[in-house]
Amino acid sequence: MGKPAPRHTATPAKRKAPGKRTPLKKLLARYAEIHPQDEAGRVVLDRLAADPDGRVSGAFAAILPPDNPGTWLIFAILQAASLARDHASLPLLRESVARDYAQVRAALDTIADWLGGFGDVRVPPLGVMTTESARAEAALILEARELLPRLRTLAAGVACASDGVFAALPASRKRRAADAPTLGALRHLIRSIRAKCRTPHEQPAAALLEAALAIEEIPADRVRYAARKARIRAD
Repeated sequence: MGKPAPRHTATPAKRKAPGKRTPLKKLLARYAEIHPQDEAGRVVLDRLAADPDGRVSGAFAAILPPDNPGTWLIFAILQAASLARDHASLPLLRESVARDYAQVRAALDTIADWLGGFGDVRVPPLGVMTTESARAEAALILEARELLPRLRTLAAGVACASDGVFAALPASRKRRAADAPTLGALRHLIRSIRAKCRTPHEQPAAALLEAALAIEEIPADRVRYAARKARIRAD
């Protein structure tokens, strides 16, 4: 008999060691350097970097694998925080638009009062006016009489259109709910995470939003509600 065939002794291929996670502060600082932020964005990044209780770092670790830089996640957090701010400002914006319309309407009433001072006086043809000032005043009266009704119609149309826009916004329809801005932002963040990870990670998402907005802990039932709404919209 010949010698037995040698056994295979090659060493198995080594598994690639998992990458080390970039420290949170360094990750956020690098993001801010590549993507400069406005004041609101810098405040959010500073709040995340503070991470006093480690919940932000824990949330990043729960959502991202160690070798994932998480750039998309930081962007999603900034977007969610911006949505919350915009949502919260909608009632004030609507009031501001209403005040502006009231001022425009008052100005048109002033013009109407000024024109009313002329009564039914007919302005003679401009060609027969003998002085430049008389022609200029007559032209002004004629233009004002013609434009005033159109300006009233235009102002009323703009006011009606703005009301329609505000009424059509989902955020505006729920503006009376105190937690509506937070839940809207949380839904956005959960949808972004779910799109990337196929898992909503709703609790880590809530921890990230709480830190980004510097708010108290979102109740668990509201987190579940936001996750359910996010899933319905995504599907």
